[in-house]
This record gives sequence, structure tokens and C-alpha cells, in this order.
Amino acid sequence: MSSEPMSSEPMSSEPMSSEPWYTAKLVFRHLHPGSSCTRAFEERVVLIRADSEDVAMRRAEQHAAAYANDHADLEDTRFIQLFHVFDDSIDDGVEVFSLNRESALSTDDYLDAFYDTGDEFTRQQVED
Repeated sequence: MSSEPMSSEPMSSEPMSSEPWYTAKLVFRHLHPGSSCTRAFEERVVLIRADSEDVAMRRAEQHAAAYANDHADLEDTRFIQLFHVFDDSIDDGVEVFSLNRESALSTDDYLDAFYDTGDEFTRQQVED
């Protein structure tokens, strides 16, 4: 673990400083002893300001460890996906995470396999 402090700067719609923005997807396993829900996982995306990808990764590791430490029912899986935010400012509509994956699955099968298994705890999209 790095001894670098985590950035506590507030998020705002401001131009990039000398330190670019990154996001990190962190994955945690919920531990619920005695519950039928023993395999719940949480994917958490955090915003990080760092002057390099290596520093961003160390800060992501710090965020994950601190989050798991603050929640006794969480296990840090130590899985992190880092994304460099390329936009010049953090504002409404800025892409903060992207993952591209090759798949031979149809669109419906892909979504069912990776995002809509029926076991998610999410708010559903409102249909018009």
C-alpha cells in the first residue's frame, strides 16, 4: 500500500489540472453469515485525481481497502479496473467509465449474461 494521501478535493465542473482524472471500478463481496444471500457482489466506481496511472491504481487500492475496512460485511476482492477520463472537465455527460469486450453472444444473451441476470439489486430503466 502506498502512503500517498487520497485526494479530498471536491468534484466540480472545472478544467483539468496538471493531475488528470481516473475512475476505478472496485469489486467487493458481501458477507452475510446465516443468510441465503451469500454470493452478493458490489461493483463500485470511484473518481480519482492522480498524476499517473500508477498513482491512480495505488489510490484505488487505498479506496478499496478503506471501504472494506469501514464495512465489516464486505470482502475486498482486490479486483480493480482503471479508466482514464479523457475529457477536459468533469461535467454532466462526461464518460467516466468504459469497458469494451468481444463476444459472440447476441445482444440479448450478452446483456442477460453480464448485466441482467435477474440477481441484481438495481433500479430498472423507465420505459416510455
